[in-house]
Parts: sequence; C-alpha cells; structure tokens
Amino acid sequence: RLLLTDISNGCNDPVSNTVDVTVVNQPGVSVSVDNPLVCIGGSSVISSSITNGSGIYTYQWQSSPDGSSGWANITTGGNSSTYNAPTSVAGTTYYRLVLSDLANGCADPVSNVVSVDVRMQPELTISVDNDLVCIGGVSLLTSTITNGSGVYLYQWQSSPDGSTWNNLSPNGNQATYTAVATSAGTTYYRLLLTDLSNGCNDPESNVLSITAEEQPTVNIT
Repeated sequence: RLLLTDISNGCNDPVSNTVDVTVVNQPGVSVSVDNPLVCIGGSSVISSSITNGSGIYTYQWQSSPDGSSGWANITTGGNSSTYNAPTSVAGTTYYRLVLSDLANGCADPVSNVVSVDVRMQPELTISVDNDLVCIGGVSLLTSTITNGSGVYLYQWQSSPDGSTWNNLSPNGNQATYTAVATSAGTTYYRLLLTDLSNGCNDPESNVLSITAEEQPTVNIT
C-alpha cells in the first residue's frame, strides 16, 4: 500500500488500497505417454505435468522424425495440456511440449522428449518339420510372426478333427511346440497369438496336421 502525505494546510494524508504481488518459482514441464508402442489404429495419449509457474499457460506440442531436429508445431489438437498422437501410419515419431507461462518474468520451458512407435498389425503362420511320424516320433511346430509389437502371449491348441479345439498344457505357451506321438491317428494344430500392445489384433494361425502311424513290423517266411 502507499501512504500519501499532503503537506498543504488542512489536507488529509490518505492510505491507498492494498494490492498483492505473488512471486512464484519458475515453471517446469515434463511429459509422459500411456502407450509408447501401438499397432495401427491404437490409442496413444501424451500428458503433461507442470510444476510451479503462474498457472496461466499456453501449450504448443511439437513433433520430430528423429527426436533431435526438425521440430515442427502441431496445428491440429496441439494446443492442449494433452495430445492424442496419430496412429494411422506405421513408424516412430518423437514429441515434446513447449510451455509458455504468460506471467511477467516467467520462463517458457521445453519438456523432455517421448516417442510413439506405431507398428503394422501382426500376421502369424506356423510350420512343422515332421508331419508324418511313427508312434513315439517327435514333431516341432514353429511360429513365424511378421509386424506386431513384439510383446506376445502364445497359446497352442490341438484338435482331433480340425473343428473342436483344446488348449495344450503344459508347454503350450511358447513360440514353438514339440508334439510327441503317443497313439496312431491324425491330430490338428494351430496357434493363437495375443499381441499385448494397444490396438493390436490377436491373429490365429493356419492349421497343420500331424499323422502318427503304428511302428512297422516285418515277417519273413
């Protein structure tokens, strides 16, 4: 407040109203992403966390192809405290946030950098090394996965007729499966793949069969 002394005769010495001046620490900003690895069509939200500062901000999200150069302002949806990263095209994009604190004397910090890796949807096939064995023979079923996130769960299944399926346990949760023939007949196999990343499909493989025959016998006369 201000105390005013009017030195002329008979004049009052008024006291002004009171005003506040708040001094805050300089602002800091960091960003984090909920799903850094997704498949095409997935959801990846980048959020900001601000410490100190005045609370009066403007936001500008930026993207870069390599995380070190070529930073460009994001015009569509790039002026909020969060940003929904686009996931319609495969590839890795880097993001950061430029925060402008509108109060006098406050810095305009730039956040850390996060990346969003968008992958093509996974595709799955299986193959077998020995599809015809004798009882006691061993067949190795192998999976081949293209695209996807690389973060998977596996479930091998078998069927006596190719239509009614049962989960294989134990050892049915690996990328390969070893089938040991215990009785004569044909058994069908497939693999169910679960891609654990956001927006990724869970593909089902092709079906293969393994036929087991009785051990051969020979007689001579």
